[in-house]
Amino acid sequence: MRLLRERGLRAEDVDIMPGASGGPKWLAIAGLDRYLFGDFLTAPRTRPMHLIGSSIGSWRMACLAQRDPLAALERGHHAYIHDQHYSPRPTTREVTRVLRNVLDTLLGANGVAEIMSHPWARLHVITSQGRGMANTARRAVLGAALTAAATMNVVTRRSLALQFRRVVFSNAGAASPLLTLRDLPTAHVALTTQNLHDVLQASGSIPMVIDGVQIASAPGGLH
Repeated sequence: MRLLRERGLRAEDVDIMPGASGGPKWLAIAGLDRYLFGDFLTAPRTRPMHLIGSSIGSWRMACLAQRDPLAALERGHHAYIHDQHYSPRPTTREVTRVLRNVLDTLLGANGVAEIMSHPWARLHVITSQGRGMANTARRAVLGAALTAAATMNVVTRRSLALQFRRVVFSNAGAASPLLTLRDLPTAHVALTTQNLHDVLQASGSIPMVIDGVQIASAPGGLH
């Protein structure tokens, strides 16, 4: 507040930028993202910026971490709006395939390499890894696990640990600001060229709608 009153916010004041879940946000704040990615955050930086995202938020942050963020954002928006075509009653496999193609378009030919070699952007992607009954692709069992998680969450949020483990994939190494998380069981795994695509897909996976993802570098359950 003091900075805002004295001189206004500058890009160099920002070291951490979170991107929340929720597919509609991807489109609802498109204008804000175009300003942030194409104007506000374009000045050269001497310190890293930590981009933290889950679900569609991680896809937005993956756009920002590419060499031309506006082009990546435009590719992602266009594919998300125009390239989603489904049969009348699509299976999870069909939805997964279509959205994987949307992610392919967002990343383009060089997006993975650009994200991993970006001079200042450090990407942190959050997934939920199934535990116990939630570690399954069987709809009936998964549905029961989700119902149990939602019910117990009313009593205490810590009960989520019975069904899920938070996994943070990051290319920031020991500089990650998320290493001190203690509210729920959390694993920290290196984000790499080999797992980046699967990690982004897993973060955006909706149980019962999109297939979970097995990630070799983070064994133990579906993400």
